Amino acid sequence: MKFENIAESKIPVLNAQEIEKYELEYVRINLPEAKILNYDVKSTSWGWESSLEIAGSMNIPFVAKGQFHEVDKTFYFKNRESYLVGYSAPEEYYYEYYPVYENMIDTLVIKGVAVPEFQEIALMVLGGSIVFVILFVRKFSKFTVTENS
Repeated sequence: MKFENIAESKIPVLNAQEIEKYELEYVRINLPEAKILNYDVKSTSWGWESSLEIAGSMNIPFVAKGQFHEVDKTFYFKNRESYLVGYSAPEEYYYEYYPVYENMIDTLVIKGVAVPEFQEIALMVLGGSIVFVILFVRKFSKFTVTENS
């Protein structure tokens, strides 16, 4: 995990487009050999959440050598604080330990804010269920009325 106060010189205006520009430029400069597999920035009620997945080769003498796979989630708050939570592993171990990272992200709370926002997902599921029940009841009611006529 990494904390940073985002200076205006790095990201003049905090929005999804500027965050994307900043992060992709950072990868191009610091990991030029890395291949970006997936990237996304989404707006939330508290700020923005970016997801970055990369693969590449690593050659750090006496530490690591070979192919690696990395995924980072960065949570940008409107007050210019950011929290990066990342997972990197050699390619052959990536999927073995990835569920631990997923569980941590799914249950993460930063400064009293549950990220990701499960309430949005719960409301969508609840809303979909209510619509399904209403349609089912209406269809059943019409069938019963027609049958009695």
